Amino acid sequence: MVTRCCRVRPDLSVTWVSFYHDGKELGTLYNGTELSLSPLQLNHSSRYSFSGRVLNVGLFHSVPVEVTVHGAQTTQLLVEPHWTPAVLWDRVTLTCQGSGTSGATTWYKDVRLWWQEGRDNFTVIESGTYQCYRPGTGLSTPHDSLRR
Repeated sequence: MVTRCCRVRPDLSVTWVSFYHDGKELGTLYNGTELSLSPLQLNHSSRYSFSGRVLNVGLFHSVPVEVTVHGAQTTQLLVEPHWTPAVLWDRVTLTCQGSGTSGATTWYKDVRLWWQEGRDNFTVIESGTYQCYRPGTGLSTPHDSLRR
């Protein structure tokens, strides 16, 4: 994720701010001063700038900043709780994160197709090695869930 922030002195109030990607307006905010691009993609490499208005001061313009993305986001398998190995009474939740359509996650258990185009998270109820696949970011690294 990349976040662009418009910051001014704490005693000043920003009434609006517009963000630009290679000179093209991305949007204008009237309540807030941050714009986030997530998930980060290779085509987000570019020059970013912003302009806005400070109450009782006037207009301002930022100097463009070059942002370079060196690699695409990968699919990640998140595990809750974070400690391992888990035991039978632990409620272990696996969540698949990556770009692409939410709900288009394919799950694998022990290298076999387990659930196709389903939920992005679930609670583990049996031992196994789990992976998830998200269109656009690929297959996650394997995670061993030990439920003894």
